Amino acid sequence: MIIEQIKEIISNTIRIKNSEYYSCIIGKNPSTTARSPKLWNAAFKKHSIKIKMFALDIEQKNVSKVFNLLRSDKNFIGGSVTVPYKETIFKLLKNNLTKETKKIGAVNSLFRDYNSNLIGTNTDGEASLKSFTKKFGYSKNKKITILGLGGAGKAVNAFFSSNFLDVKIISRNKNDRKYCKPFNTKWHHWKNLNNEIVDRDVIINCTSIGFDKKINESPIKEEVISKLKRNAIIFDIIYNPHQTKLISLAKKYNYRTMNGADMNLEQAVIAFNYTNNIIKNRSVSITKNAMKKSTNS
Repeated sequence: MIIEQIKEIISNTIRIKNSEYYSCIIGKNPSTTARSPKLWNAAFKKHSIKIKMFALDIEQKNVSKVFNLLRSDKNFIGGSVTVPYKETIFKLLKNNLTKETKKIGAVNSLFRDYNSNLIGTNTDGEASLKSFTKKFGYSKNKKITILGLGGAGKAVNAFFSSNFLDVKIISRNKNDRKYCKPFNTKWHHWKNLNNEIVDRDVIINCTSIGFDKKINESPIKEEVISKLKRNAIIFDIIYNPHQTKLISLAKKYNYRTMNGADMNLEQAVIAFNYTNNIIKNRSVSITKNAMKKSTNS
């Protein structure tokens, strides 16, 4: 009966029986913006697991109610959390978090431990660093600037600040300065963005500017982009659309660019294997290849 209660609260329609095991991605409107269901369901099929991931569109006022229902439903094996609820779900989980995730302050993945407790973790940071270094290599002396300190920004900061010597955060919330201190990350207010990025080697957009209702916007104005270092790298973690306004402008001035598609794939693989620990002895490459193939179909 729990799943029937969930169906009444969410904003979209899902088809699932009360007796079925299932996974889901929680967000504002993941049914139209997230590709996790497609990735995960391709992996479930490849591993011959009779489980499906569903997208749950949830209004802010209903997040805690839906989450508590999911937590109490033993048929819910776990899944993903997307914008704008990564920090909200983190707080609702309280101490049921992995050690690394407690430092980040946001979750993007949920799984059951061996006692069936629902645990939160964050695979965004690990995936962002892995995908970035795979494409551009690694040099700890690169000057990194991260735009935005929401759930994704916090995860990216946690991993980049532990691997690069000079990392800056630019955001609008003055309280973010306190968050940055334990990571030895420098913080600057968004109003100073133009002056703080011109000498940087890498700029990572972790804001939602360029996505959904802001699809035609860029977090950085073209006149500022044109003044960046000639060898600058622009990494926009947004993957939908494939080419954001920021990426388009960066390409116009011949900067090296990267969108969030590979990061999204990497985090999905990591999260899938957390949630589906029953297949932990099977090849991770099978999961990744199945997911990758689904993005090309």
